[in-house]
Amino acid sequence: MAPRAIGRLAQIGLTLRGALSRMSDADNVVGFGFRRFTVTHTTRIHKRVKIAMDGEVAHMHLPLEFRVGETPLYLLKPEAGVTALNRS
Repeated sequence: MAPRAIGRLAQIGLTLRGALSRMSDADNVVGFGFRRFTVTHTTRIHKRVKIAMDGEVAHMHLPLEFRVGETPLYLLKPEAGVTALNRS
């Protein structure tokens, strides 16, 4: 998903939609699928960019390449009883 160019008030509304998991209802958001994409900069002046992954801030060199993994990432889901205990 990528936001279209919008004003400050619309950005606040978009943030609220994201917090409520209603981003797909927004008119100014474009969704797209990909297997791979590369992030570059039009000039070579910005060779490093600041990024955040899992709450950690780091600097990385351009270009950045994102791709879908070849194998699925299996996630562990706790049993329903364990989930209920953790919520109390």
